[in-house]
Amino acid sequence: MANAARAKKGTVSVTTDRDRLRLGWRYQGKRYFLLIGLPDTVTNRRVAEAKASQIEFDMMSSSPLPPLGPCEMNRGNVADLLHRVIDEARCR
Repeated sequence: MANAARAKKGTVSVTTDRDRLRLGWRYQGKRYFLLIGLPDTVTNRRVAEAKASQIEFDMMSSSPLPPLGPCEMNRGNVADLLHRVIDEARCR
């Protein structure tokens, strides 16, 4: 098993888990994951990267992040979040 390179401080990584996209980052000493659940396609990865950039910006500007704990979200919340992400991507 190869060692994965560790992300730089303040970055959000886009990874896959069972061919589904997820975001991972650390903030104030805690580890967070956002399981997006979309298949790993070019379009979906761009949407995930856009959301990752927004999270990085929020961390750098010290904006409060939404209370997304490691296991605090249910499927309804993730679906709502994805709809907002997709809507934001369409507006750009």
